[in-house]
Amino acid sequence: MQVSEADCSVHGDGSEQPQRRRETFHKPAIRDVVGKSAVAGVNADVHYSKFASSFAAGTYRAVSVSRTFGDRIHINVLGGDQSIISALAGNQTARFLEATTDTSIGSRFFMQGGLTFYRGKLQNYDQLSFTLGYRFDTKGNHR
Repeated sequence: MQVSEADCSVHGDGSEQPQRRRETFHKPAIRDVVGKSAVAGVNADVHYSKFASSFAAGTYRAVSVSRTFGDRIHINVLGGDQSIISALAGNQTARFLEATTDTSIGSRFFMQGGLTFYRGKLQNYDQLSFTLGYRFDTKGNHR
């Protein structure tokens, strides 16, 4: 199976996470595109994957932007598309957009919520999720 990937993360302070590349791409560096749009406190990630095997071939592209407000609230938005070509399933393409947020409620409780929009040939749905949870740790750092 042949796999090509390129990941780059640029954070609000201008730092980058290490890149992972399995194949050289002769296009402008992803860090050049994302790095220029970094804003204080905002994290941006760009993901690209390509695969080819005996049963299917496809690509996955996504961009995510996230921000943490203080130590309490985290918001993340992810959008992208994926494409799969398979003898069994035919040609499948889909686009997706997902927004999630989580926050601490006191030192023990947390709340998470999310909304997903997925548009594809076979699957076409909207999903809403909500979680109220309790932390069992004893550190008490979640205020």
